[in-house]
Parts: sequence; C-alpha cells; structure tokens
Amino acid sequence: MLDTIWLLRWWLLILLSHYALAAELCVTATDLAGGPLPGASVRVMDLSTAAGQNVLTDSSGRACVKSLAEGSYSLEVRMGGFLNTEYHPVVVTADRVRQVTARLPFGEIEHHYMHDAVLCGTLMSSAQPLVGAEICLFRGTQSKADYCLKTDELGQYAGVVRPAKYRFSVASPSVRFAGTLDMTTPGYYRNRIAVPSKR
Repeated sequence: MLDTIWLLRWWLLILLSHYALAAELCVTATDLAGGPLPGASVRVMDLSTAAGQNVLTDSSGRACVKSLAEGSYSLEVRMGGFLNTEYHPVVVTADRVRQVTARLPFGEIEHHYMHDAVLCGTLMSSAQPLVGAEICLFRGTQSKADYCLKTDELGQYAGVVRPAKYRFSVASPSVRFAGTLDMTTPGYYRNRIAVPSKR
C-alpha cells in the first residue's frame, strides 16, 4: 500500500514539474497599420526536433501555442493577400509566455490597393478551413460571374476586383450560401464573407 502511494506521488511530481516548466508562445498577427488579422495561419516549429504545430488566429488576430519545451523555434505567419512572414530563432523560456507581434506586409496585390477593391480573408466551417470553395462575384442582375476566387489549403482567398456592389455565391462540397458585398470604394476588404452558422 505504501509503495503504491509513493509511486502515485512520484508520478504526480513528474507531471507537475513538466507543466511547471512548459513554455507558451503567443502571436498577434496584424497588417502594417496595426489592424488584427483573424484567421491567419501560424506555424511554430522546434528547431532542434523539426516538430511543428499549426494554429489559426482568433477574431483579435491572436493565437497561442502552449506546453512548449524550452528552446528555439521558427515562426511562420500566413494570410491571404499578404506576404508570408517568418521569425527565427524565437527563444522561449520555461514557465514563461513569449509574446510576438507579426506585422504582415501586403503581397503582390498591394499596388492595386489605392485604385481597386482588394477582397481577401479566410473561410472557416465548424472551426475548420473551407478548402477548395469557389467564391464568385456578380454585378447587377447578370448570371455570369465577373470574378471567381478559390480558397487554398488554409481556407484563404485573395483577389483584386473593380469597385462596385456585388452579389456573391460560395460553393463547396459541404457548404453553399450567397449574399451581397458593397465594395464601391477602393480599398481593402478583409473577411467580409462568413459561413452562416448552422441552426
């Protein structure tokens, strides 16, 4: 009986020491103006083991990876319409929270920003990226689409369109819905399309 109690205490001490020494890395993804980027993909990789984890930023552009071993990591942040941004090494210390702010510059569509409407974001369904969804935009009552975009493996999409009011449709094997977008003013339109909640 005493041996069993001793063993339980020993395992409990091991578990407590593991969690006490674990590190945490929190990333806030923003554009260059400081606006949050919800739905950005964050990859954290241990430089000593090459083991990696992927998370998505929340509505405030923030994501955290917990229970990391102390050491050096690489950090990559991706978002449709922006250039991928990498940081390495990012050193995390046991029993501490390391904070990193990732400012992502506009990608190849940046030069259109002052004259056209830039539409980009991430489509999520049931907390998972909506991969391979087709987003089509229609002006007026015409049935032929003016523009069509497809989401990538992270559910991200990006494109440059003429400023106007549009009807849109989203189609994938699991989700279909439609709506309207007012993009009459040149500028940057991020995450204006959202998958309706299931009732």
